[in-house]
Amino acid sequence: MMSKNKNNICTAWDNVAIAMDCSYVIALIKETLRYFTVLPLGLPRITTKDIAYKDAIIPKNSILFMNSYAANHDPNIYKDPMRFIPERWLDLVTGSVLSKYEISHFSFGAGSRMCSGNHLAFKELYTLTCRMILTFQIRRPTSNKFLMELDPFKNNSNPNAISFEPKLFKVRLEPRIHNRSDDLYNKILRS
Repeated sequence: MMSKNKNNICTAWDNVAIAMDCSYVIALIKETLRYFTVLPLGLPRITTKDIAYKDAIIPKNSILFMNSYAANHDPNIYKDPMRFIPERWLDLVTGSVLSKYEISHFSFGAGSRMCSGNHLAFKELYTLTCRMILTFQIRRPTSNKFLMELDPFKNNSNPNAISFEPKLFKVRLEPRIHNRSDDLYNKILRS
């Protein structure tokens, strides 16, 4: 919807909590979830019946774990899986987000056992990301000592945990100055 306020930063601030209109931010979040799989092994599931798989039978009541990290880095599904490429989630012609039937990740699980809070979590990530971009220019830290290690295994502060727990890192946030910045900052302070 086009309006006379389409360039109003305060309107943009409010709208990101309502609609998810920025395809690139959606792609950025999906790639982050794929690349930095928080739970490398999904939660355990138990089989409710015997399952035939290739030449084997998986008996009823077997406990199974999905290797979410391996699934999210499968080279048969993701070209160059060890590279962080948000554009893999976008149609190269239209720039729109590809459907879940064209590409998906397993960070929230899959199927009927998928995390029931996945839509809320994704919406929160979208709102947070957009509002950070609206408010700040996100820069490298002044010292390389505080750069984030991009390999989740090397960046894990607790290798004995069941989840990846990132080591501390820093970014430099510089206030983004644009038309009506003062209005936005006053709005943030009032809320």
